[in-house]
Formats: sequence, C-alpha cells, structure tokens
Amino acid sequence: MRRRWNKIMALLLASAVLTANVGVVSTFAAGDEKTQQAAQNDESKEETDSEDKKQDDEKTTQTAAPTATVKEGTYSETQKITLKSSAKDAVIYYTTDGKEPTEKSTRFDAKKPIEVKKTTTIKAIAVSKETGKSKIATFTYKIGESDKKEESKETSAAEQTPSATPTTAPTEIPKQAQTSSEQGEAQLMPTSAQEEKVGEAAIDSATLVQEVEAQEGMELTEFDKKDAVQITGEATVEDIKWENAEDASETKFKAGKTYKVTVALSANEGYQFEDTTTVTFNDVEGTRDTTVTDQVVYTFEVAAPSAPEMNSSLTESDKFIDVVDGVELKYEGTDDATTEFSLDEGSNWDKYSSGKKVTLTADDDGNCTVMARAVKNKIAVIVSETYKVQVTKPEADIEPGTYTERKEVALSATPKNAKIYYTLDGSEPDDKDILYNDPIEVQETTTIKAIAYDADGNASEVAVFEYVINIETPTPTPTVKKITSIDVLELNKPSRGAKPDRKAKASSDSHATVESVEWLKDNTGDDIEGVFKAGTAYYAYVHLKAKDGYEFDTSAFKQGSTTENAKVSNYSSNPGVKSVSKSDLVVYVAWKTQAAVTASTTQNTITGLNASYNKGATVTFTMNGAGADNPSEEGNERYVPVKYKIGNSEFKFEDNQNPKLAKSFTISTAGTYTLTVTFQKQVYDAESGKWKNVDGVTDTKTATVKINATTTSTGTLSKTGTASKTTTTTTSTTSKAKNAKTGDETPVGAVVTVFVLAGAAVVVLIARKRKSQK
Repeated sequence: MRRRWNKIMALLLASAVLTANVGVVSTFAAGDEKTQQAAQNDESKEETDSEDKKQDDEKTTQTAAPTATVKEGTYSETQKITLKSSAKDAVIYYTTDGKEPTEKSTRFDAKKPIEVKKTTTIKAIAVSKETGKSKIATFTYKIGESDKKEESKETSAAEQTPSATPTTAPTEIPKQAQTSSEQGEAQLMPTSAQEEKVGEAAIDSATLVQEVEAQEGMELTEFDKKDAVQITGEATVEDIKWENAEDASETKFKAGKTYKVTVALSANEGYQFEDTTTVTFNDVEGTRDTTVTDQVVYTFEVAAPSAPEMNSSLTESDKFIDVVDGVELKYEGTDDATTEFSLDEGSNWDKYSSGKKVTLTADDDGNCTVMARAVKNKIAVIVSETYKVQVTKPEADIEPGTYTERKEVALSATPKNAKIYYTLDGSEPDDKDILYNDPIEVQETTTIKAIAYDADGNASEVAVFEYVINIETPTPTPTVKKITSIDVLELNKPSRGAKPDRKAKASSDSHATVESVEWLKDNTGDDIEGVFKAGTAYYAYVHLKAKDGYEFDTSAFKQGSTTENAKVSNYSSNPGVKSVSKSDLVVYVAWKTQAAVTASTTQNTITGLNASYNKGATVTFTMNGAGADNPSEEGNERYVPVKYKIGNSEFKFEDNQNPKLAKSFTISTAGTYTLTVTFQKQVYDAESGKWKNVDGVTDTKTATVKINATTTSTGTLSKTGTASKTTTTTTSTTSKAKNAKTGDETPVGAVVTVFVLAGAAVVVLIARKRKSQK
C-alpha cells in the first residue's frame, strides 16, 4: 500500500513540473495589452479629447484651423505631411519659414504633400468664403533628433511588459516571453506598478529664430511677440523684449543699430539647462543671466543692417522714368548684409547684384513700386519707392514694308491703360483723332501715324508705320454672312467617376463646327486626365470654327462675358465667352460633380464581446468599419480593420478589403485586458476600380476584456484505499473552434493548475513517513 501511495505522489509531482512549462495565453488577436496605469491614461486622454471636441463645436462662427495627417513629434526619416480642413470650400495656405501664413503664402495642393526632410515648423490657415480665415495651426516635426525622454520611457516599458510573437492563428506565448530566472507560468497580468522615474535630461543647445521685417520709426514693442519666435530644442519661450543696446530710452527702431534682446525660457518637462547649454538667437550666441536649471534668461546683442537706397542720385522729378532705365540699389553698410528687391509688395524677394539695375514692371496705370531690403541676423530693414513709368510711343505687330496681301495691324504701348490715337491721311495725330480699339485693316498702301497718352495726359513720341500693298489683280471682297447664334449639342454634364465627354457638336443651322472640347478642373490648369472626381467644379471649353462663307459676329459674342446667343445642351445657364474672332469662338460652361459619401470614425466599432469570460474561454469579437455600405463610387469613403492587439501580440491584415472582420482569441490568466483595433481609411478610385488606402489616416478603437479566475472545464482524480477520499483538480484540454464568420480554426489554450494538489501530496507523504517511523 505504501509503495502504491508513493507512486501516486510521484505522478502528481511530475504533473506539477510539466504543467509549470505550459504557456497560459493562446491568441490570434493583435492589440495593445496595457497596465492599469496605462488604462487610466487612456481614460484621461478620452476625457481630454471629449473636452477638445466640445470646444471645437463651440467655434461655429469661424473656419476650423487645418489639421495634419502626421502627428507632431520626432522622426528618424523624411515625413510627408497632408493638410486638411473640415470646411469643404476652404483653401489652405502655409509657410515653412516661420512667418505667419496669409492668402499670399503657398497654397496647399492635396496631390503634393509637404516633404519634411529636416526639422521644420509648418504654419497653416484655412480660408473659407463663408466663414473667413481660421486661426493659425502650427505643426513642428523634428527629423533625426534624439528624444531622450521618450527613449527612456520606451526602454522602461519594454523591460516591464512581456512580448508575444504575432501569428495569423492562436499560438502559445514563446519561451523568450518568460524571464531568465523563472521558467514557470508566463504572465500577461495587468499591473499597477509605477514606471521607474526618468531623470532630468540635459539641454545641450537651443536655437531661437525670429525673422523681423522693420522700417525706420517702428515701435520696438512690435517685436516683443514670443509667438513669433521659432525654437529648436527642449524648451519653451516665455517672454521676449527688444531694446536699443546703446540707448535704452530709445523706443523706436533705427537701421544700423545694435539691439539687446532678452528672452526668458523654460525647460520642457524632463529636461533642464546646464552650465554648458548654448542658446543662439538669429545666429548670435547669448549670455545666460540666471543660474536656475528649469527657467533661465538669455540676452543677445543683435546688430541690425543699414537701410538700402534706390537711385540715390535721382531727384523727385527724375522718378518719372523710362521703363528701360530701371532702378539701381545702393547699400552703404560695411557689414555683410544681403540686399534683395521685390516688385510684388514683398510676396517674393530676389537677390540683388551690385551694379545691376532692377527692370521695372508697371501696372495698368503706369506705376511701379519697388521694395528693397537689407538682411542680417534675420533682421530685414525695408524701404520702398514708387516710380512713374513714362508712356512709350506705340508699336506695331507687323513691321512696315511692302506686302502682296492685305494686313491687319495691331498697336500697343506702355502702360497698358494708355490710349492710342492714329491717323491714316498723313497728318500728325493727337487725342482728337481716331481712338484705337481693334486692329487696323490695311487693304492698300497706307501710312499709319500713332501717339499714346497715359492716364495723366502725358503724350509719347509719334510713331510712323508705312505699308505698301502691291496687288496686281484686286481681289473682290467675298460676301460673308455673320453668325449671330450658336447651338452646341450632346455635351453631357460631368459625373463623378466618368470620363470626360468630348462628343459635342454644333447644330446644322449654326454654320460652325466643334473643333475640340477641353475640360478644366476648377477652371485652372491643363485638360484633365482620367475621370471626374467627387465634389469638384469642372469647366468645359467648346472651341467652334466658322464654316466657309461665314464669320462670327463679335458684337453678339463679347469676350469676357456671358451670352444669350449661345446655348449648350443639358446646361440651363448662359455660357461664357473665353475668346472670339471672325473665324473662331470659344464658349465655356461649368458644372460641379456630386459630393462623395463620407465615413465617420464614430461608426468604427468593436462588437460581440461579453461582460466577462472564464479562463481559457474563447473570446470572439467583430471589427465593424465605418461606411461598410457605401457603394464603390468615385471618392466614397470607408474604414477597414487592418490590425488588432491583445497583450503584446499584434496581427495585421495586409491589403484588407473587408469592412467587417470577426476574430477570436483565448487568455488563460485572470485579469482585465485592453483590446485595440486599428481601422484604415479608404477612398474609392473609379479610374483604377479599387478602394485605396489614404496614407496616414487611421482610427483606433478599444474595448475591455475581463477574464475571471474560474476555469471553463474540470476533472477529478480519485485515491483508492480503505479511507475513500475524492480530490478535485483542474485539467487542461485542447479543442478547435471554427469561427462562423472568419472560418478560423483556433486551438484554445488552457491553464492547468496543480500546485495546490502537489503541495498537499507532499504533506501527506511526509506524514505517512513519520507515522511509519513511529
């Protein structure tokens, strides 16, 4: 009997050792197992996001600020940034040089994301016709810079959290997930332990940049704007003050002076200033005025350049000059300032080369404003001057000479609004002669004399053009009928996803033919290729040519206006006239395609989960992507699940085209777990006939999975003998469950817990041994 009992005890001990090496988590889910502290952080983030949404809902009277598809932060490689606005008609303008964006800044093109190859700050605004300008949105990206604080946190998290190898089917946690000192049960238990505190990281350096555009007499307080300072480094600008370094009582800006700039900085959380920290402002290294490590003050001695001069030798009367004279810049400063000029009110600046002249570009009134600036230490001292361009004598598009055919001579002069008068009888012209509007028909030998007047009545020199027409046999003027109305047939309206229709034709009684049909997007650019996109205005330009014996009546089709004398089938509005001549007419109509069906991230859900599960039970859930029922039509949106995590095991669905997916997993250790599902946004492309991913646009949803300590199945082990006793224990079973939706067959992992029974067996064995010794 004793031998039989000893054999039973040995079997129990062997079972305990064997069971200790069995993995406790079997899963084919992908997600993010979080500690209790991380779960609290998620709840805090959700509350913050909710508050942000509430504040956004309150701003209904102003255009929403642009958003970026890539979050701000530190990256090791080039990032492509796409800017978006919730206002459908909004146009986005942005800068990357630290300047405040305006409607004259670079216009964002959704087809050309902004490539950020180095540390850059993007500032952007959205402009809507209905709600005006938005507030400025700022996005800072650091490329190739080490974020010590984040590295420390990632290292700490990696040391505390066991990892699992992602697979496409349920697997046990691999042995490397266990610690080297303990080869018992691998745990994926939630923990409330706090992360090890990371020490304060030193700030090696910080770079401050404030680009200043100044003119004589500006108040220095206009430069005391901390928001205008760009900073590279783990610190924040709290305050800035400008003052004349030579005379602190001087409150106005003067070119060529040195200025003392005082900047108060505070270190970001987890960082501190050291004695060796270097800080520069506009390429000038500063002096530290405080000894504290988290809040410091630096001062900088910044020299402003001298102001440039333009044609300093010209008198006031000389400013009425010929366009060919141009303007010469002059810089008297002895420093290394750069001189630049602008002819478009400072929107663009070109570098100026000493000794050369800036060619004037006059407006319609003959005025030309030239801006010049000297730039040093990021300070631009700007001056401007307006010149009056002298009216030039008329020019002819056909050179005077002898011809064997009739000619039409067109005249022009500078400025563009100059009025030209001419004579054909050889007399000297003045403003009482024939006013030039259309090309002059020269059918025989003729002398044209012309003079131009500007808006102020100043006259040009007289231009003389002599034309000799030698025609041996006079050609009778053909009888030409005028076309006063046009009907364009069979021009279909744009339909999203369809290719442009170019089958238009003119009615037979129009006496014209359709040469071509050109489609432009938003009335700009070249003829479109591919298909019509959703929610976009398209313009169809129909080029008509008059048949032999007919010509277009230019009084019936006035260039630059709409006309009732032209009709285009399927369009009720009168078409516009782009251009007209006797032989050719171009009319255009516009139509906006239907908007695409959008998908809201609020419709991304996780369903099918119970309130709780026993250890070893199969947990089945469904990932539901928003817009699942949206048809496959151009521009329509939807979301599809692309990966999910539970614990440190992550599973991806490459090129998924199914908005709904059902998956299962098992967990053999009691606790509360977070299931995270990532949804990818897709847009249907009719040209390729596929749903395509929108780069960088994803949404995540989480759900809580609670695993009870109760096991899903039990077994019994009986001891035979005179004293009949029954001991209950938990055994593990392996089964395969086939998911009805996904078709996955998943081995369900089980936890076999026999440590208590093994301990009891040892106690009984010792008691029997002692009894036998007695």
